[in-house]
Amino acid sequence: MQRVTVAVSAEPNLMKGANHVHVLLSKAENFDTYYDPGWQDSDGNLYCVSSGLWSDLQIEGVTDPTIFSEVIYELMQIYPDIDMAAVAVAQDAFRWGGKAETSKITAIIGDDPFSALSEMGLRPLEESVED
Repeated sequence: MQRVTVAVSAEPNLMKGANHVHVLLSKAENFDTYYDPGWQDSDGNLYCVSSGLWSDLQIEGVTDPTIFSEVIYELMQIYPDIDMAAVAVAQDAFRWGGKAETSKITAIIGDDPFSALSEMGLRPLEESVED
């Protein structure tokens, strides 16, 4: 198992796709992992993030759902709302490493999620200060 930190650009289609991939990979039971942006890049673009332990099969499967072809039928019985079109959108936007970008899902493998987020160029969303 390896720690994977993921940043999803806070675009509704990407968040939806990332949520469906997360369920497909058995990383979540609900479609709500990515819903509340809490991170931003230097231009103020918003991102949702997650970090957790992934198996080698999950790491391979994030960009290739055919790896799970034997269990997709079973998963669709358990989670009939998995939207494979949304999964395809997320897979097209997915990449390993680099700076986070709008219209992208970026992931980094490493033990320290805060270092990974920093490497992606992200910082916590600044809360507004009320006078």
